[in-house]
Amino acid sequence: MQLGEMIANLCAALVLICLVATVFLLAGKPLWPDQEAKMVILLPPDAMTTASVARPTHPRLPDHVDAGLVEPRPD
Repeated sequence: MQLGEMIANLCAALVLICLVATVFLLAGKPLWPDQEAKMVILLPPDAMTTASVARPTHPRLPDHVDAGLVEPRPD
């Protein structure tokens, strides 16, 4: 390979690199976009809009338990 061919190949590679860089700059978007966290605030559901005012199907448990009435777990 002669010196002239090496210089021509180098110039062609530089032109190609400049062309690719120009395309990316004109597109306007970075190659690796910034990662952004998205925060979602969950509000409590509205009883009227979710129709959650029906009677529950499971029995209502007491708020407190008398420890004197509780029997120990069998072995």
